[in-house]
Amino acid sequence: MVGAGVQRDRSTEVGLAPGFPPDPAHPLAPVRGWILKAGDQGNPIVVGVKATRGGVSAYQAVRLNYQFEGRAYDTDFPIGMEICAPVRRWAKTGCPTPKLPD
Repeated sequence: MVGAGVQRDRSTEVGLAPGFPPDPAHPLAPVRGWILKAGDQGNPIVVGVKATRGGVSAYQAVRLNYQFEGRAYDTDFPIGMEICAPVRRWAKTGCPTPKLPD
């Protein structure tokens, strides 16, 4: 992971985009210290990832650690990603399906 931030402006969706942070016109707020007010629908958290070596890397979930009324919690969101590097190695065949633990 190269970074994470809270998308303050909900008028645009990030989806999958090259580069991090994705758009300087819509700066991200730091995740640490972000306060979600009661009744708020929340804001998307943008996560930036980068391959650190050649081959296939994958993950199945993103864990969010947070506090509520002074108590610590963590929640796993089933958001997976697969990264194949270098791109030219996988350009013709596509990225293989990774073998993830159960």
